[in-house]
Amino acid sequence: MNTPMLSKLREHLATISKEQFRAEWKAIEALNLQGPSYEEFIKSLSLPKTIAVTEPIAGVSSDFDFEKIMVSAGENSYALAA
Repeated sequence: MNTPMLSKLREHLATISKEQFRAEWKAIEALNLQGPSYEEFIKSLSLPKTIAVTEPIAGVSSDFDFEKIMVSAGENSYALAA
């Protein structure tokens, strides 16, 4: 995966000294930031395995019976986390 933020981080890390990295890391640690646990993160990505569409979709003209469509979701969420 290559995003603009990741590219900027790689470029920054490639151009700074170890001492500068340590100083920046120490400043970040001093912020005492706390993110979610890995369980909370995975749970935030999880969706129910099946979502049933029970109402017609307004403005959609097609041969499909939208009242009976089953949408599978959630299984790719774990792949996205990796």
